[in-house]
Amino acid sequence: MAWTGSFSRVDLQAEINITPLIDVMLALLAIFMIAAPVVTRQIDLPLAGSTAPPPPIEPPLLTLSIMGAGEWYLDGVAVTRAGLADRLRTHIASAPAAPVVELRAQPTSAYDDVASALAVARASGVTQLRIATPER
Repeated sequence: MAWTGSFSRVDLQAEINITPLIDVMLALLAIFMIAAPVVTRQIDLPLAGSTAPPPPIEPPLLTLSIMGAGEWYLDGVAVTRAGLADRLRTHIASAPAAPVVELRAQPTSAYDDVASALAVARASGVTQLRIATPER
């Protein structure tokens, strides 16, 4: 018995499934539509005929130095813990803008002195504080 039959060649054509691609694109479109209003910022531009705003007031800089032996200096003048609080309150009350206190501690100064100085400055009403590190 011989089997006679014809073999027909089936031509397969590969097609890309674009459904996941469309899903991703729609998800990105929704994300950008939601995020776009959040990212936009308003820019205030001066109008013709308006006066320019006054320049910002530069806050005074006070330097608080803590030495290795435990001495404290505010702008080069030796102060105690209680005296520092009084001088800072005086500067805050008299300055047109809140002063910036720059804390400079020597590497050999005690951690307790630095933490106490930060606490005194915060209790005195200092809102802007810089901590300067020594150069190596």
